[in-house]
Amino acid sequence: MASPLAQTHDGVGAVCRGNLAIILYGADARLHRTRWVFDRVDELAERNRGGFFALIVIAANTAPPDSATRAENSARLRKLDLALKAMVTVALGDEFRVSIVRTVMRAMTLISRHSGRHVICNTERQGIERLLAEAKQDPRLPRARKSKRISRRCTR
Repeated sequence: MASPLAQTHDGVGAVCRGNLAIILYGADARLHRTRWVFDRVDELAERNRGGFFALIVIAANTAPPDSATRAENSARLRKLDLALKAMVTVALGDEFRVSIVRTVMRAMTLISRHSGRHVICNTERQGIERLLAEAKQDPRLPRARKSKRISRRCTR
């Protein structure tokens, strides 16, 4: 049985629980997918006035956003402003692929004033560990021991 917390739409997926969003881009970053993702994130932000954290995983076979999608990303991130406490992006693939994602994400977060709250990692495990480090003072996220168990299960 699928989790009612997990939602999917045309190659992207989202799990929003507590004050955490986990997003998977399994298809190219295009406007309709990005709008769908941000609609889920906006709902999470509305429920968590104290802020939220995001982990974004980008599959190796996906294309970077086109210009319309980059503009939407920047505009929607700007609207989130201080609600987004930290965002960790995991770019899967080889070094060339990771460098493309890193460049696109840095430009997008710089424009939207979120550059100090954004980190890019190479593996799911690194991404989870970095997100936990960013949120270690937030009592709403699971404790480290439980989170490490979750991390081990997710990255097997």
